[in-house]
Amino acid sequence: MDTMTPDMATVDTEAAEQAAEQVAAGAIELDDRHAGWWEKIDKSRLNQADVYDCVLGQLYRFYWHGRDVLRWCADDAENYGVYVPGEEESSEVIDAYRLRTHLWIAEIDKREAAAANADQA
Repeated sequence: MDTMTPDMATVDTEAAEQAAEQVAAGAIELDDRHAGWWEKIDKSRLNQADVYDCVLGQLYRFYWHGRDVLRWCADDAENYGVYVPGEEESSEVIDAYRLRTHLWIAEIDKREAAAANADQA
């Protein structure tokens, strides 16, 4: 397992479902506010725990700048799956960011597949 793949055996099912809902909501919000956002993300370096390599960091050059542009408070960022409250170095927060990274990649994959299908139609 690479360092960015969550260990699903240690992830609480309810927390994973909540994270999936949050990331899906964040992806929809970005669809509405930053068309084509997913095309600008380098999945190979995506890391939701890093202020430069997270979704907002890659789109807006820095996590905090992205929050400013989108006018997201901490609650918004959490509800959209880009922020995890808690002690940054705790294993729970690290695992939560790994899970969100995995979930964001899945959301990007969905959009890539939909675009490929639209191109073939």
